[in-house]
Formats: sequence, C-alpha cells, structure tokens
Amino acid sequence: VEEALKDSSTLKHLSLRGKRLKSVSADIGKLTKLETIDLSSNNLDSLPDEIAKLKKLRAIKLDKNRFTHIPVQLMNISNLEVVDLSYNKISSIGPEISRMEKLKILKLPGNKIVSVSKKISELQNLSEIDLTKNGIVNIPVELLAIKSLRKLILRKNSIVSIPEEISGLVNLRHLNAASNKITTIPKSIGKLTKLTHLDLKKNEIKKLPDEFSNLTKLKFLSITSNRIKSLPKNIGNLKVLKNFECGHSKIGKVPDEIVLLTSLSSIDLTNNKLSKLPAGFENLSGLRGLTLRMNEFTEIPKEVFKLIHLRQLDMSKNKIKSISPEIMNMT
Repeated sequence: VEEALKDSSTLKHLSLRGKRLKSVSADIGKLTKLETIDLSSNNLDSLPDEIAKLKKLRAIKLDKNRFTHIPVQLMNISNLEVVDLSYNKISSIGPEISRMEKLKILKLPGNKIVSVSKKISELQNLSEIDLTKNGIVNIPVELLAIKSLRKLILRKNSIVSIPEEISGLVNLRHLNAASNKITTIPKSIGKLTKLTHLDLKKNEIKKLPDEFSNLTKLKFLSITSNRIKSLPKNIGNLKVLKNFECGHSKIGKVPDEIVLLTSLSSIDLTNNKLSKLPAGFENLSGLRGLTLRMNEFTEIPKEVFKLIHLRQLDMSKNKIKSISPEIMNMT
C-alpha cells in the first residue's frame, strides 16, 4: 500500500494478490481513485474501516483468505458492484447485505454457508450469485425472491430438491445445479421462461416434468449422469436448443420429436441403451457434433450419413461389426 500511495492521485487498479498479508494498512483509504482491488490469496480475516473511503471502488477480490463473515466494511462502500469472497470460511449471509445497494455479482464458492437472510431479496441490482461447494442441503428460499437474479450457480452442494419457489426468479437466464443429489424437478420450473442455460448433470433425477417444454429459450441443456430412462415427447418445443447433453443415463429410445430441434449444433448421448435413431434425424442439418459412444448400435445409422454439416462423430464402444461405404461421402 505504501508503494501505491506514490501514485494515489491516478491509481485505479491495485493488486496485492499472494503477498501473505495478515492485515491491510489503514492508508488504503487514501487511494480514493481506486476502482478495483485484488487482495486474494492472503491471510486476511478483517478489513480496515478506512476502506469505506474508496467511493469509486466497483470490484474487490478477497478470495482465498480467512474471512468467517462478509466484512461489514464492504457495506459502506457505496458503489461496490462485484465482491469475490470465494474459498473463505463464511457460514452465513447476514441482513446487513441489504446495504450493498449497487451489488451486481456476489461470488461465494468454497465457503460453509448454511443460512441466508431474507434481506438479500432487497438487492434490486443483484444479477449473479455463485454458491458452488458450500454443503447446502436445501436451497434457501430467500435466494428465490431476488427478482433481478439472472445467474444462479449451486454446483457441488448436497441439494436434494429444487423448491416450487424457483418460479420467483422470473429474470433467470442461467441455472447451474450440477453435482448435487436432486431427485425431482418441480413443475414450476416451467415458469422460468427466460432461461437459456440449464445444467443439471450429476444428480439423481428420474424424470423431467412436462412443463419443461415451456423453457423455449433454452440454448444449453445438460441432464447427463442422472437416472432418466426416457425423454419427454414435448422436448420438441425447445426450438432454439443448440447444445444437448444427455449421457450416462438409461435411455433406450430417442423420442421422434427430437428431430424438431433444428437449431441443435451438438448432442451427447454417451452411455445409454440406444440401438437406433428416430426417422428424420437427418433433418438436424445444423448438427456439427454427435456423440453416441457406449451404446448398443450394431451399425452406423443411415441418418448420420445425411448430416451435411457434421464434423465430429463418436461411436466408439458400440457393437458395430461393419462400416457402410456411405461413410466415404461424409466430407
């Protein structure tokens, strides 16, 4: 900080990453032009009150430190938009969070969060929150009242269900709940009509609700590594879907309606029980990547030879005994 003070009248960005700091000098408050500061990978467990003088500060990185709570000093930085407190020892998000009125992005992966204050719903500008790897069992309903939220990341927790209240996230575009213990998806998920990215891989989901077909803006969908035995017929409603991952499940048949997904660019159906593709599969003319490895095909499906834009085909570990000469036409 002392070195930075030499340029205090012009310094906008300051990095003190990995300096083994145990404390931050009160002189930090003199760097009034600062817009971003990186204090990650240190040994900090508190911040000086003087940091509140940084009225132009928009982003602060405090990941990989020793904080046990969100520093109260951050609540007094009036223009703060991005806070990264990943990989600390924080166990809760308290009511004081509501004072961070301009906060847009809150990153808290790798902590120990088990409770969230309902006051978080007062953050009208919060668009992204990341709670990856926190040991969460039940999604705090307080999170589901944040109307402004566009991106919610809940990967690698111990979540067993998605509550009906998920429908409250009316502006959500990106939901990642991969690597949990989720068994069911509520019908109310169909109300997330602005959703474009949905990642539910590595869970214990057995069935997708019919209301899934209402997610007509989805571009990415991963349901790989679940217990799904069949895909809903109304999957054909997802007209703008570009990337579809449904590997490592127990699917024995691809529904005919999948041929309606003409925006598809890639499909991964690894490790299922498939032996054929539906008629009209060649209508997926935009398909560039097709993964059918570890299934029960005895030959390369004739529909594949008609996919004119296909660039990558993986049919390894099937039961194919011969290859049709038509493969030579795939250039």
